[in-house]
Amino acid sequence: MKPDPVPQGPAAPGGAIAAIVPTYERPGLLRECVASLLAQTRPLADILIVDDGSSLDVAAELAGLAGPIRLIRQPNRGKAAALNLGLCEVRGDYVWICDDDDLALPEAAEALGGALDASGAGFAYGGYLRFSEEGGRRELFGPGYQPPPHDVADTFHALLDDMFVFQFATLVRRGAFAAVGPFREDLVRSVDYEMILRLARRFPAARIEGPVFLQREHAGERGSSADRFAAADAFDKWIAYDQKIFTELRAALPIEAYAPNGLAPAPPQVRLRAAYLKRAAVMARRKLWNEAAEDLRQSARLGREAWPIDAERDIAAAALAGKYGCPELLETPALLGALRAALRQSPYGRRLLPAFARPLRWRARAALRSRRPVEAAAYAAAFCRLLAPLPARAPPPLSDPRPRGARG
Repeated sequence: MKPDPVPQGPAAPGGAIAAIVPTYERPGLLRECVASLLAQTRPLADILIVDDGSSLDVAAELAGLAGPIRLIRQPNRGKAAALNLGLCEVRGDYVWICDDDDLALPEAAEALGGALDASGAGFAYGGYLRFSEEGGRRELFGPGYQPPPHDVADTFHALLDDMFVFQFATLVRRGAFAAVGPFREDLVRSVDYEMILRLARRFPAARIEGPVFLQREHAGERGSSADRFAAADAFDKWIAYDQKIFTELRAALPIEAYAPNGLAPAPPQVRLRAAYLKRAAVMARRKLWNEAAEDLRQSARLGREAWPIDAERDIAAAALAGKYGCPELLETPALLGALRAALRQSPYGRRLLPAFARPLRWRARAALRSRRPVEAAAYAAAFCRLLAPLPARAPPPLSDPRPRGARG
C-alpha cells in the first residue's frame, strides 16, 4: 500500500502550530491543559478552545492566561462535532488536538513540529505517560498498550491491532485532515482511533522517541450530554464502538490492504494468505469471532501444505492477545471449536495453532498469579483443546485373502 503524497505543507521551514482543545464541563482541568500549551518551548500560533455547550463559565476559568487563546462555543453535540468546528476555524499549518484533561510536556511542540518540518510525513507522533493526582501529589506511571517493534512505514498495520497513537501525541498537517474528511459525529468513543486509522492508511508517518504528553487517570464522566457515562463504563463503550468501526472497515478495506508492508517482496499467494490471517487477528481482538473464523478458514485454505513464515506466526500470536480479552471462548466452547476447526483444515493452519494458542497460556498464568484459579484452569483447558491432536483415523478393514466360496 503506497502512501498518498502529503497534500499541504508550510511554505517555509517551521510551520505554524495550532492547537484545538475541545472541552465539556471541565473548566478546572482545562486551565491546566491550556497552561501547559502556553509553556511550550516552540510557541503555538493559535490555541483554539471549542466549548461543547458547557453549563460552566469556561471563559472565567481561563481568565489571566496570556497568549494566542481563542474561545468559540457550540450547542452540545459531542467531541467529534467540536473537533470539526475547530478544524474549520483553526489558524495554522500543523494541527495539534489536545484533550482538555491532559497535559503537554514543555518540548512537545518543538519535537513534533521538528519532525514534520524535516520530513514529508502527513503526521508525526510520539509517546506518553499516564499520571494521577491525589492530595496534591502527582504519580507518574507507564503508558498503556504499546505495539511490538515495527517499521514506521507499517504504522497503519500496527494500528489495526490496537490504538497507540493518541491525539495529544500527534501533530497533523492541516492538508492531511482536509484530505481524509471530518471526524465521524456518530461515534461517541474511538473517534480519535477511527481518524488515525484513516490518516495512517493515506499518509506516511514520522515517529519521535519519548513522551510528549501526560494522560490523566481520573474517575470523571465521559461522553456528550446525549450519551454520558462513568469512567467505569468506558471499557464496554470502547468495545461497542471498536466493533462498529472494524465491522465497517472489514467491508470497505480491500483484503490486500491488510498484508503488512514488510511482506511486499513475498509471492502474491503468501501476501494474500497473510492478509486474511491479519484480518482474522484484527477481528478476534474486537471479539468479532464469526468474522475471525471465516478469515482463518480462508487463510488456511490458501496456505495448504505450506510452512508459515515467522511474520505469519507473529500475526497468529496476536489474535487472542487483545486488551479486551477473550472470555467468550471459555463461556461458549463452540466459538473456540470454530476457530480450531478453521485452522485445522490444512497443514499450514495446523502449523499456526501453537502460535495462535500461546496467549491462552499466558492468560492462564496471569489469572493464577492474580489468585483466580477457576479462570486459570479454564484458559489452560482452552489452550490444551486448541492443541489437542487430531483423532487417529481407523485403518480400513483387511480383506479376507481366501476365495469367496471358501470363507466360513
